[in-house]
Amino acid sequence: MSSPRDRLLRHPNVRVGGALVLVVALLAAFGPLVAPRDPIAQDIVHGLTDDGAPVGPCAEYWLGTDALGRDVLSRLLVGARVSLLVGAAATGISLGIGVLVGLLSGWYRGWLDTIAMRAVDVILSFPFLLLCIALVGVREEPGLSTVYLVLGLLGWTTMARVVRSKVLAEREKEYVEAARAMGMTDLRIMFREVLPNVIGPVMVLATLGIAATILAESVLSYLGLGVPPPTPSWGAMIAEGQAWYRLAPRLIFVPGSCILLTVLGFNLLGEGLRDVLDPRS
Repeated sequence: MSSPRDRLLRHPNVRVGGALVLVVALLAAFGPLVAPRDPIAQDIVHGLTDDGAPVGPCAEYWLGTDALGRDVLSRLLVGARVSLLVGAAATGISLGIGVLVGLLSGWYRGWLDTIAMRAVDVILSFPFLLLCIALVGVREEPGLSTVYLVLGLLGWTTMARVVRSKVLAEREKEYVEAARAMGMTDLRIMFREVLPNVIGPVMVLATLGIAATILAESVLSYLGLGVPPPTPSWGAMIAEGQAWYRLAPRLIFVPGSCILLTVLGFNLLGEGLRDVLDPRS
């Protein structure tokens, strides 16, 4: 019987999704260093036509320029860092809150479980994106930290529910009783014995959560509630390019394709992890 590591490396979704995620990670890490131009610099002499329209792909601008004469390729490379940073930071926040709430709720049950799950029900009763828009829009000048804090503080509910259900099942098993008999404290049992046995679903949800967060950040940036200009963001690039969708559809297609491939990569990777880590597989 093959090991989980072998199944992971052979899984087609993991291979394709991992390759896409690796490319995005490399762009986020090294993109700003290799960007051919300053992503916020406007070249009104060579970056725009005589009619004031964006310049198409050429030797000087591989992906052309936008409506302000800025290099699209450089903005895409820098925008990759913004998207991945928001996705990782927001997912880290939701991961920490969801795992902690799920562990405590499933272990102690009683009134703590009731309060935690009612809080989950209240948050889930609101449309996620609508609630994000409302909270981000409270600030007059929302920034990067505001975006990932809001996304992280609203995205922990599913994680908490899944961890709670796993903890409820694990706490009744023999190894937990053995740990109690050895005199271990509740916190030590939860974090050293129970948590490692529920880490599989956590990894899957975290991977899928990054994809959902990147998509949510793109929507917020498209609506003007994400990263403030002139910092490049894929969602904002789509919003800026929609006025030129007839003459320069690439201004919408290129950043849209980046969002699509990034979200697809994390979703495929998450589905592959779920298949490999599923005990029934």
